[in-house]
Amino acid sequence: MIFNNHSNLEGQHAFLGASKYHWINYDETKVADAYSKFLATQRGTVLHDFACQCITLGQKLPKSQKTLNMYVNDAISFRMVPEQILFYSENCFGTADTIVFRNGTLRIHDLKTGVVPAHMEQLEIYAALFCLEYKVKPSEIEMELRLYQNNEILYHTPTAEDPLYAVINEPNSTMQRLIRKLNLLDVIDEQSGSGKLDLIIQLPYVIKTEARRQQAENRRKDIENQLSGSKYGIAYTDGTEHITQLNRSVNNNLMSQIEYLTSMLYSQLGITQSILDGTADEKTMLNYNNRTIEPIISAIVDEMKRKFLTKTARSQHQSISFFRDPFKLVPVNDIAEIADKFTRNEIMTSNEIRQVVGMKPSEDPRADELRNKNLSAPSGSNQQSEEMPIAEVDSIRDSVSDLDDKVFTPTAFSMIPLMVKLRRSLLSTVTSVLCPFTPISFSRLDLMCCMDVFAR
Repeated sequence: MIFNNHSNLEGQHAFLGASKYHWINYDETKVADAYSKFLATQRGTVLHDFACQCITLGQKLPKSQKTLNMYVNDAISFRMVPEQILFYSENCFGTADTIVFRNGTLRIHDLKTGVVPAHMEQLEIYAALFCLEYKVKPSEIEMELRLYQNNEILYHTPTAEDPLYAVINEPNSTMQRLIRKLNLLDVIDEQSGSGKLDLIIQLPYVIKTEARRQQAENRRKDIENQLSGSKYGIAYTDGTEHITQLNRSVNNNLMSQIEYLTSMLYSQLGITQSILDGTADEKTMLNYNNRTIEPIISAIVDEMKRKFLTKTARSQHQSISFFRDPFKLVPVNDIAEIADKFTRNEIMTSNEIRQVVGMKPSEDPRADELRNKNLSAPSGSNQQSEEMPIAEVDSIRDSVSDLDDKVFTPTAFSMIPLMVKLRRSLLSTVTSVLCPFTPISFSRLDLMCCMDVFAR
């Protein structure tokens, strides 16, 4: 059988297609509603394609308050790129209707042809994808997101959230809750310290007339006079009167809530009680500076660079930075240990260490030497050449002439002076500690071990 040719329908999807078979259960009303949504989707696709062509060609539409006209004209005015894919991973990407990033400002516009209200979350995801793909920090740029729908333009300018505001100033923040609890505790303390009993007295008669009301008021004043005139706060009541005391034991529960909120506030602010009262040790203060203070200062510096550095200054690689004394919180004995390790391992000279800790450089020439002062100086003049004697190199080559050529390549021979210096330093240390009176000779095994270390 020869099947009919429908090449004109390839790549298209029918409204009543087999892949979306749920329409077989629809009634006439639901089918009509679904078909209207289908037509709206197709219309939106056509409008998006038309808008993309206009933006690409720079063809503005007549000025109007219609959604499509405003969207196209604004995109052309801002020189935006239409239908741009923003990629983070194969499982996370999207296509922005129009986007542009220029002069530190990111603009993303989205065209909505439907009547259902759209949300800014979609554009915020586009902005996040842009920052992730192009390695841009959101705190260092300005953003403007626009939604064009129903002949209106919705604007949104997301900014970096201030974590301290949420903790301190929001109506139901931890700080505000703690303040309310403390105020309530003060009220309770004031009431408990005022001598008030907070009693309700049920009198043996019904108070409905003014005479009875006056009688009840006199009875209340009589009890108050008894208590105020009593040395131990004792008063008497009639046998027909029933007394109910209102003050309840709420202090303990309230104090536990205050302690909990205080601990939560400390954790949210990145501080501890010991930091506030000055009893924190060095590790606690160092952790506080690294995890709390330094991120805040870094955020301030980033904002200053974003607002105060011009485009010319950025092109000239100008920047704003901050400096924190790394040894301010380090005890003196730890500083001494660090300095000893840095000089002993020939990482820094003595004068470099002195400058780091805020001391003036020493005039001693040895303070500028990068050497281990714990090792004995080699015999002979201080002007000893750093180059290894040729005779020593020749003897080493002769001693290993019978080794495999693959072990000693020309590159390996060029490393011999360096290896000998390294071996001398190591052997000097070992000799001075373990066997100061036993001479150690340079053997073939020593050289092979050095070569094995460098080969690895």
